[in-house]
Amino acid sequence: MSSRWMNNLKLFIILFTCFTIFFLLFYPEYKNGYQLGSYHERTAFLPITRNRKFLEAAEEWKKCFAEKLKKSRVEPKEMWYWVKRATNVCRNETSFSKIDLTGVKNKDEMKYHVYSPSQEPSVVVTLGIGLDVKAETTLKNTLPFGSRFFAADPIFKGNGELYEPVGSYFPFAVGKETDVSTALVLKNGRYINQVMPHIDIITFFTKFVKESTIDQFLMDNEGPEYDILPMMARGAEFDQNGIVVCQMNTEVHQADDERKKKFLGIMNTIIEDGRYAFMVAYATVHHRFFIINMEHPICVEKYFARFFE
Repeated sequence: MSSRWMNNLKLFIILFTCFTIFFLLFYPEYKNGYQLGSYHERTAFLPITRNRKFLEAAEEWKKCFAEKLKKSRVEPKEMWYWVKRATNVCRNETSFSKIDLTGVKNKDEMKYHVYSPSQEPSVVVTLGIGLDVKAETTLKNTLPFGSRFFAADPIFKGNGELYEPVGSYFPFAVGKETDVSTALVLKNGRYINQVMPHIDIITFFTKFVKESTIDQFLMDNEGPEYDILPMMARGAEFDQNGIVVCQMNTEVHQADDERKKKFLGIMNTIIEDGRYAFMVAYATVHHRFFIINMEHPICVEKYFARFFE
């Protein structure tokens, strides 16, 4: 063997040994290929828009939202009460007021969508049909040809027939985990708790929807939002599986003290992450929000950047 070959072999052995030692020492810091370190470490490799004008507007909104809620970030009841006002003030008093929202009416509520001039088909996903597909039907009639629609609701009777003309219907509950547990469902005109199989939302997106970019996410599945929203945080399960949500209408259901604590944690994470902007909030006994992704280049360029040209 030549001395050059031997030197290369020694170098390979040294590098391999160093890599092995590093991996063994720091393996607990890794999960599913993503480093779970500090905030900046977790964000280093995520795609972020470089649209300067939009970034300036987004920064203005972030500062407004954080400022309006800074006294509410410790007490759960305060956050639950003040988030509606902060949302509507920052929508109206910042440059994000330029973003054109279109109301899409359901039977008993208004959902919102930002339309794109692009003719690229959209992907719309609904969790919880509740015998009402008016909004989905409107979106189907107004979004580009070829747009795809998916919905899950565990009660087949009524929901399956209603959704069939719109898109693909799946007769199961969707939540954080695949298991058998209690779900609050609309049955025979009233909401009841019923034990039924659940499928986890990551499996639903990756194995059933089979789309990584969700243009519009309509979530009204009576409680699981408290577990699903944290999965959309920076570095969490959606990121780990490459799932991007551009726009979302979600209902956050009536909260007891424990749920208000969860909601406080969700809101603090959203403020710290700086990824999602709350554009509309209104409340009855529940909160209803319209939220946009102000970070991912796909979402920003397709839907929002044009308002800041």
